[in-house]
Amino acid sequence: MQDVASPNTLQIAHPIGPFVDYRDIPSREPVFPEAVMNYLRALSIIQGVTTTPVLIPDLSEVTPAEAMVVIDAAKLLAGQTVFSQWHEARFLSEATPAVGPDLSARQVDLDSHYEIRIVEPLIVKVGDAELTLGAVQRRLLSVKYELDEEGTIVARPLLHDTAYRVLAPGEPVPDRNFKPVGARVLGTIAQAIAEQQRAGDENEEQQTDENAG
Repeated sequence: MQDVASPNTLQIAHPIGPFVDYRDIPSREPVFPEAVMNYLRALSIIQGVTTTPVLIPDLSEVTPAEAMVVIDAAKLLAGQTVFSQWHEARFLSEATPAVGPDLSARQVDLDSHYEIRIVEPLIVKVGDAELTLGAVQRRLLSVKYELDEEGTIVARPLLHDTAYRVLAPGEPVPDRNFKPVGARVLGTIAQAIAEQQRAGDENEEQQTDENAG
């Protein structure tokens, strides 16, 4: 019923024969705002991958943040990539990587530039129901490790704070409190900063040449 509105056209057909335009549909206000329809469409996608009945909750009690979690989950289930920003990542005390002068025991290097891969459960809350829908990969694309004021190692953005998530159908669904983490060394921090500066200088020179032309 949401789409029964102008500029759509009502069509009819005889028992045998093609559909033909019957009349224009008068303009009217939508039954629901588009934001609400996006949420309802997302619930429909989620219902397609779970045997648990997905009931429409009291929409007046759904917060924008809760609605966005559901909408992002539906995008992931549909094979889309969901982008976001991040500011830091911390480890459980028993899983904190080793740093220090002992190179044989060191697990991360405070001078290196990393890409981090985290496997997470895809969990959404709809009303009173909490649904686990599979596993997702979250990738933090430019990461440095630092020690905070208490000496605890923390991952923070280096060149930018871009992260993205994709569905990971072949991955076991991990416990929400014990997410597998993998890292890939991209080079040193000094190399990354120098390359970013070089790219910025080249872009500035190109813009100068275009303006001069």
